[in-house]
Amino acid sequence: MREKIEKGDGVDVFTSADMGHPIRLQKDGRAASVIMFTRNRLCAYATPDAGLEAANFAARLTDPAVRLGTSTPAADPAGDYTWEMFRLIDKQRPGSFAALDAKAKKVVGGSAEAHPSDPDPIGSAFKRGDINVMIAYCSGAAERQRATPGLQVIQVPPQVSVGPEYGLAILSPDKPAAARLVLAIMSAEGQATLARFGFDPVALPAGVPTR
Repeated sequence: MREKIEKGDGVDVFTSADMGHPIRLQKDGRAASVIMFTRNRLCAYATPDAGLEAANFAARLTDPAVRLGTSTPAADPAGDYTWEMFRLIDKQRPGSFAALDAKAKKVVGGSAEAHPSDPDPIGSAFKRGDINVMIAYCSGAAERQRATPGLQVIQVPPQVSVGPEYGLAILSPDKPAAARLVLAIMSAEGQATLARFGFDPVALPAGVPTR
C-alpha cells in the first residue's frame, strides 16, 4: 500500500503494522504527521504433535520435525518481524537463523508459495500437513482457533520477542473527516476496541474496561 501511495494513489489516512512505512511517507513529504496507535505481539499457532512450548520454543522451532509456516518478509511486516525473531534466536543458538530461514514456508504475504485465491491459506496449509507451526500475530488467535480447531497458542518468549508497532500517517490534514478518524482511533473507546480484538493499546486511560 505504501508503494501504491508513492505511485499516486489518493489516501487520506494510512495505517501499517510497521512504523517504518508511515515514517517513510512523512520523510518523503507525503504525510503531514505520524503516530503509533497500537502494538501487537507474535504468537506461534501449533498442532499438538509439534510439541511446542514456551520453555522449548527455540529448540523445537529449529527441529527438522517441525514444519514451520510464516508470512513473507519484505512483502508483509509480519514476515519482517518473524525474521527479526529468527535473528534473536540465532544469538542464543548460533546457526539457527540459517536453519529457520531455509525451512520457513511462506504461507501468506505474496510469496510464490502463497495461494492468493485461497480464502484461508494458513488453514489449508495445516490441513495438508505442510506446516504444524505458524508464526503470526497474537491478535488473530480467536479467529485462527475457530478456523483450525485444536491449535495451541504459544506467545513468543520475551527473550526472542519482537514487538510489532502499528503506525498511522495523516496524508490529508486539511480534511476534517481524516482528523475525526484519527481521533476516534486514539480515543479511549477506540483504544479499548483495539484491546478487545487482541491488540495492545498505547493510549488507554487507567480504569477503562477492555472487555
